[in-house]
Amino acid sequence: MKKLLIIFAYSLLLATPLALYSDDLEDFKNKVEQEEEKNNENSEDRDNSGNSKEKEHPFLRFLWDITFYLWFIHNDSVYYAPYPYELSSYREGTSFIAIDNGTEEEVKALNKTRKNYHFAIYGGGTFNEAFSTFGAMTRITGKFVNHMGPEIEYRFMADDSGYLHFLTTGINLAFFQTDYLAMDFYLEGAFFMGILQRTGISLGSAIYTYPVKPLSFEIRGGAVLFPSITFGELNIKAGLHMDRYEIFADFHTLQSQTSALYSFGFGVGVHF
Repeated sequence: MKKLLIIFAYSLLLATPLALYSDDLEDFKNKVEQEEEKNNENSEDRDNSGNSKEKEHPFLRFLWDITFYLWFIHNDSVYYAPYPYELSSYREGTSFIAIDNGTEEEVKALNKTRKNYHFAIYGGGTFNEAFSTFGAMTRITGKFVNHMGPEIEYRFMADDSGYLHFLTTGINLAFFQTDYLAMDFYLEGAFFMGILQRTGISLGSAIYTYPVKPLSFEIRGGAVLFPSITFGELNIKAGLHMDRYEIFADFHTLQSQTSALYSFGFGVGVHF
């Protein structure tokens, strides 16, 4: 577990500083294979002495139980409006979220339509900074219940040297949720298909903010872990909301120690 956390923390740093430019897909493939070969050679020299079990401290268990209880109570009291900025706020709960931004009639109407789930579907086109790689993306996100929901994203990239599919599919887990700021953790299966074929996992965190109508912003950062290589992943999205519809622009990067893929994207989304 400690090694996984170290890998995760290290991979977050891979996206900062960013490389100066994105690789084309053929260069990306070659650099990934070379880095994997080097990592496999280095793995033979790693220290495997960390197998001793540490005794659990009772106070740490107590802190964990309290933290879990507070997390559950907080998120269990969250409800959602049909879409962002239906009133002046997005989420409506019990006592920790202000709902006095609308009139009394609006708040009563919201109480009748509030729900403990919400979903959003996005789709758009992508390109790199040199306009040499083009593609498309689609994403499904939201909450099945107050605490967790689906997190699925598919990206397709193509240039003169070939094409690459990048699919992540899994769940998100709410950390905290308020009217103007929310944070999730996510854990997904990760798959490369096309010019590279790899299977691994993706994990990280996401911050969402709804600062002022009609704007929203999202930052997702984490690690994509394949057997012999680790990528840092960063996604930044800005949205413009019109009722339940959203026009968005985003920036996405995958970066290892030697390789990098950038993409800029524009598209539309719908909340329900």
